[in-house]
Amino acid sequence: MATVTRTVYIDDLDGKAHKDVSTVYFSLGATQYEIDLSPKNAKKLRSQLAEFVEHARPLNARRGAPRRQVSRQAPLAWGKAAG
Repeated sequence: MATVTRTVYIDDLDGKAHKDVSTVYFSLGATQYEIDLSPKNAKKLRSQLAEFVEHARPLNARRGAPRRQVSRQAPLAWGKAAG
């Protein structure tokens, strides 16, 4: 007996099957999202966000949120004094 397995890619926005659906990742606040979209709907999402992205500051993926500057001198001085 033969088995046929088919993978059907569905656009999460319109619910239609497309052969070229891709996953789009984005974050808002502290929540990360992913959505599977056809090229048409991915372009629609990007165009809707374009004005906000244009004025936003990108974050380094490793760095995340901006960090406070911490002096290394105080711990070094404490370590020397503590022996």
